Amino acid sequence: TFIQAKEMIPKGKKQFFHRAIIKFGRNICKAPKPLCNECFLSALCEFPDKIFSQKTITANYKNDFLILDNI
Repeated sequence: TFIQAKEMIPKGKKQFFHRAIIKFGRNICKAPKPLCNECFLSALCEFPDKIFSQKTITANYKNDFLILDNI
């Protein structure tokens, strides 16, 4: 939930996390066609209609937006 997430994210990293979630939604977890085979969270995802294609999609972005090691 929002309250749980709010408590977990350190104060100095909230802006970073906010932008990371937006990029994740724009690049990977897209509403019309999510890239489930590209997603590192697909095993934890509860979305019932996951889309896994045989072909790996090569995108023009670097998939590092949710690396939270520096928090």
